[in-house]
Amino acid sequence: LPAQYIAAADWIKRHDPGTGKDEWTLSVVPTAAGRALPAEQVGSLYEQLFARSGADSQWRDNETSVGSMRQQLACVLANYRNKTPWNLEPFRPALSDAETRAAGCNPVRR
Repeated sequence: LPAQYIAAADWIKRHDPGTGKDEWTLSVVPTAAGRALPAEQVGSLYEQLFARSGADSQWRDNETSVGSMRQQLACVLANYRNKTPWNLEPFRPALSDAETRAAGCNPVRR
């Protein structure tokens, strides 16, 4: 059995100051194995998260910039792995890794 990287993942609707609207956030609680995963293995973590939550309408209907959820997950794993929970927002744009990191993993469309 593969290691479990996600302990919980729940959708929360909350006001985002960047967009000025109520937006869906996937609040992810990683397991110890997920938190300890090397950044290069983000694909395994993403696959588990997508299998768990990717079919949800909050993700499907709001990820307008393909790959943004994966990019935010990679950014959080690389820069904020000890934070709990990890908040991923499907409305965010997919930008370069450097731009995403500079925005604290929360880029906004310009």
